[in-house]
Amino acid sequence: THTCTFTTAMLPVFVVTVLALLVALSGCAASANPLVAEKAALDALFATTHGSSWLEASGWNGPDVCMYAGVRCGNATTDDGAVHVVELRLSNNGLTGSLPSEAAAWALPELLVLDLSANRMEGTLPGVWASAMPKLVEINVGGEALPDEAIWASMSLIAKYFFHTKVYSSNLLTGPLPPEWGSLSSLRRLVLTTGGPASGAGLEGNFPPSWSGMTSLKVVFASQSGLGG
Repeated sequence: THTCTFTTAMLPVFVVTVLALLVALSGCAASANPLVAEKAALDALFATTHGSSWLEASGWNGPDVCMYAGVRCGNATTDDGAVHVVELRLSNNGLTGSLPSEAAAWALPELLVLDLSANRMEGTLPGVWASAMPKLVEINVGGEALPDEAIWASMSLIAKYFFHTKVYSSNLLTGPLPPEWGSLSSLRRLVLTTGGPASGAGLEGNFPPSWSGMTSLKVVFASQSGLGG
């Protein structure tokens, strides 16, 4: 008869082995479901921008990231066919604090629309947006949400002009434009009309030469941003 002996001396090895297995399994689960990492990124944004004081935060920090207010998920444009976060629209929602500069905080590789307009955030524009969200077609950190592209295309030139020249008091962003954004070759709409200079803030400098790589760019709003000063 063969007898298996298990002693307390073996416990550390056993525990380490089990923990390693659990970590490996969780890693597989995260890679199988990209929403795990994307939820973690959005939860970090919620904390950094004082989400408990947002005007609309229904669903946030809950179990389903696709039920977060302002978030839209889908798979029609994703490279892997899986469901990802594809839009983040938090315009006029009471966001404050600084934008995270770490790439992990923006781990949204299939995001198309990033609308943070009409809030009161401070700091500089993160260069890591280009690598963390390379498929962006719209970035809005200005003073008002843009109409969707179909409505925008149907608007008269006069309506577009007045939309562009409104006086805003929005995000208190400072510093230069990130040269890294030049790799955003799918970006079509960019809104930087923060009105910051009137509040003692404002972006600095001019458009970086690397931005010539934005070959899809059609709409740029940059008045009242501080640029060119």
